[in-house]
Amino acid sequence: MRIVGAAAVALGLAAGLQGTSVSSALAAGQDGDGPVSTDPGASSLLQSLFSATPGIVTDKSTVQGRDGKAYWLENHVDTTTLPTSVLDGLDLPSLPGGLGGSDAGGTVPDDGLRREYLVVWAGDNNVLDKSGAELTTLPKSVGTDLIGQKDLVGPDFFAVVDATKGSPSYGKVVNTATVGPLVENEPHHMQYIWHKGNNIFAGGLFTDVTYVVDTSQLPKLQLKAVNLPTDTLCGSVPDAYWVTHDGDAYGTYMGGPDLPGPCTYTDGSVRVGNGFGGSPGELVRLDKEGRTVDEAPAATEAPETKQRCDNIPALPSPTCANPHGVQAREDLDTLVTSDYNEPRNIILNPVSSPSSYLRRPTVRTWDISDRDHPKLKAVSFLPDGPRVGKVPHQEEPRAAMETTVTNLPGHKGAFAETMQGRRHLLHARHHRGPAAVA
Repeated sequence: MRIVGAAAVALGLAAGLQGTSVSSALAAGQDGDGPVSTDPGASSLLQSLFSATPGIVTDKSTVQGRDGKAYWLENHVDTTTLPTSVLDGLDLPSLPGGLGGSDAGGTVPDDGLRREYLVVWAGDNNVLDKSGAELTTLPKSVGTDLIGQKDLVGPDFFAVVDATKGSPSYGKVVNTATVGPLVENEPHHMQYIWHKGNNIFAGGLFTDVTYVVDTSQLPKLQLKAVNLPTDTLCGSVPDAYWVTHDGDAYGTYMGGPDLPGPCTYTDGSVRVGNGFGGSPGELVRLDKEGRTVDEAPAATEAPETKQRCDNIPALPSPTCANPHGVQAREDLDTLVTSDYNEPRNIILNPVSSPSSYLRRPTVRTWDISDRDHPKLKAVSFLPDGPRVGKVPHQEEPRAAMETTVTNLPGHKGAFAETMQGRRHLLHARHHRGPAAVA
């Protein structure tokens, strides 16, 4: 897709308001009528910027999305920093003369260390990093002569950092794995905790895409799957992930359905949403291959108090359901999510909120006794604190961004943290029955 990610979000919103499909809007953008596009040679030039560097070996994995298009991840492994004992097991294409060392001859000695790595999901500058004045001077088309110039479009990437204590390359980026063809994904969270053997689940806020990445050959990465907007019709804006012991994952999709109006979830229930990036969000169950197993509504069927839960445009049943943070206690068959904000309002107006009641003061508890079919059990409104904000959205319980569970078998509670400077301890007794609002 040639249109940049932020423009894709705008098209999605416009498509929702006009009653057209997101997919048709994006297809129209590919014909060059979007605000910024790239010519066909741009993608290859982006990759050549890496491959032209001495000692960089590339390796590309490609998958087909359910839309029939190709999505890829390309490794750019720096062989000048890694011992040949590491490189030999990566199944990388050889440079002339073999792998390793600045002369491609394997001159980096084996350090005999057990390797550890950090993987960082990172993004280039995007359109939303520009001021209003800068937006008016963007070129109509980003061609090969402009790639990498003037902070224009570049690829998002996974940076693999050597975290091996005692390694000569400790703290250095040893692989830059770029993703494509989508740009300006707005890389956000991966899962909070990673265990050996897990895939990485990484979300793009603006593109509404979840990337599933195989880490079995670190520092090389391999793209296993992509989960696209059309794979989660009742939710958008993927935020965070929690991987269960079986290797499958839960993802919080903070935004509303792809199109405004009623949306039918996996369990057959229906909620009315106000469209892409709006409300209500959902909880998505993903398998190891990135396939959608279940879309579960985060909103209750009953209104969640209009005085505290605003929606723009307004919904017939007001809701604060915009899940962000997520953690689970599998031994208790319980998962907790925290609601943050109706996300598109941050994007469209990051300076002043159109309503103080778009920042959410709620935490949701889920029954995951059936792992593949989570059920909303309760909604808790966080209590206010002693400090008084100048405006309502500065009150302490607002913008509940993160939650964390306790871990000892005897513990039954969780913590929630808000952006307005307060931490809350949640007890099991606070939750009163199925889909109750506490």
